[in-house]
Amino acid sequence: MKGVNFRESSLASDTLVKTNLKNTSQPAVSGTKMTNTHDNKNEPVVEISSENNFCIIYVSKYRMNKEVGFGRKLLRILEDFQLYYRHIPSGVDALILVLHENQLDQIIESKLIQRISTELSADKVTIERNIALIMLIGGKMHHNAESIARAARVLAEKRINIEMIQMNQGSSQISLVFGVKAHDEKRAVAAIHNEFFASVSI
Repeated sequence: MKGVNFRESSLASDTLVKTNLKNTSQPAVSGTKMTNTHDNKNEPVVEISSENNFCIIYVSKYRMNKEVGFGRKLLRILEDFQLYYRHIPSGVDALILVLHENQLDQIIESKLIQRISTELSADKVTIERNIALIMLIGGKMHHNAESIARAARVLAEKRINIEMIQMNQGSSQISLVFGVKAHDEKRAVAAIHNEFFASVSI
């Protein structure tokens, strides 16, 4: 990696090495310390990442939540097309499938919309392309509604529309996922980073 020097700072145990990443062009700067713990005072958000080239399949049907087997039937249609999904946010009358958009050419997209509309009697089926996913990761996010409000507010201030939002809970961490247009990805990441980490020294 050009311009980056990896320096071992200390041994924590037989297997754990604390690492300090520094820029060889600016050796006086403290750099980024990689350890097995963190002392970020701006919890609950401890990490931000993003990825693009997604599409959103939006399926709407009145009282969808009362229809037994709706989700299974929808996923079976995806299986028939050999499609895999990344996220499935849902509501009372709507369900969203997030897929890597390189799986869908125009022919598959047209057939997919037709089958979902016909077989599930959906009121509306649309596909939105060029979506980027921005993920905020932290261990206490579900106990702190303020972090969600802060992230949404800075996106609104930058006039970045939120196409999708979902919260996932793993074994030890919570992730909050925003879907935005791919052309807004870098601005969105920068805005959220400045909101949560601008005052954090490294």
